[in-house]
Amino acid sequence: MGEVAWLDHLGAGTNGRTDESRAGRDEVYAAGNRRRHELITGRDRFERELERGRALEYFAIVVEATWDDIQGGRYRSRMITKAAVESITTFSIRYRCPFWFAGSVWEAARITESLLTKFVREQVFHVKQRKERIYAETDI
Repeated sequence: MGEVAWLDHLGAGTNGRTDESRAGRDEVYAAGNRRRHELITGRDRFERELERGRALEYFAIVVEATWDDIQGGRYRSRMITKAAVESITTFSIRYRCPFWFAGSVWEAARITESLLTKFVREQVFHVKQRKERIYAETDI
């Protein structure tokens, strides 16, 4: 198992929010946090982050807005609401990246922490299973 990048939701990144797009060969997990206007604007940069996320075993986007906020056009951009919604669903399919919608920075932090915890738990479980299989095979 590679190194797991710890995500400090409130302190990392240049905008004071989680911004992990460092898909190095030893890193296996990232969950990028985005405010609603960051999700809608900067499409090229955003797609580059999604592309880098493909190299990880798990990559997710946690958005500091509700789905209703996006569908209601409550973001700082002139993008048409239907285009914003369709872009998000397209990105989710194209990059195999789940989008988690949280109503606040604190809810986004809770979701990010939960994702990281579950990811690590699953990785440890699978390592234990592999070890048990190896030990069982060598006892024969």
